[in-house]
Amino acid sequence: MGSAAHEVAIDTIDLMQTRLQRLEHLLMGEIGGTKHTEGTSNDEEGLQTVTGRLSSLESSLGRLCSTSRVATDLLKLHKQYRDLFQSKPVEEAPASLSPAKLTSIVLASAPLYPTTASRMTSIQDMPVPSAKASASLITLRPRIEKLQATQDAQSSEVAELRRRSAAALERWYTIGVLSGGECWAEWEGRTMLVEQGLRRHGAEKARQER
Repeated sequence: MGSAAHEVAIDTIDLMQTRLQRLEHLLMGEIGGTKHTEGTSNDEEGLQTVTGRLSSLESSLGRLCSTSRVATDLLKLHKQYRDLFQSKPVEEAPASLSPAKLTSIVLASAPLYPTTASRMTSIQDMPVPSAKASASLITLRPRIEKLQATQDAQSSEVAELRRRSAAALERWYTIGVLSGGECWAEWEGRTMLVEQGLRRHGAEKARQER
């Protein structure tokens, strides 16, 4: 009886050590190896081994909590909200919900059951495509890939034409519109100078005739 209990204790500690090593690997990226000795036939020595390994596990957990803030926060969360870390059977309702709340949840979700059932039935009733149709689609795959390559080439060509059209429009606007406007402004200025000269010449000639 004592030997069976000792084996159960050793197996439990092995599982605890494995979980602790996984936590160390997840949180710290390394595993602090905790060595242990094999169980002996002597109950007293086995009890000392179990006690020593438990103490070693507690020390390792303490070191992990002192070096990892995440582990400390998890332990605080476990201390305050133990229900979050306890897996309950699906058949059991949460103790925090009253029968009235459970009834309201069930009634609110009731219309979803026939809808889901009808959708599942419609999925089952959907015909499976024939093998001939699937084979024809497979044979069309090379042509589809070729058409896709042609479409990509055409898209690239259209993009290049758009770029060239934009450059031509910019050149036309710069040379045809802006330069034309500057030319007209220059001609208008020259015309105004000629008109002013003619007016001065006419006025001077009129004064001389008097």
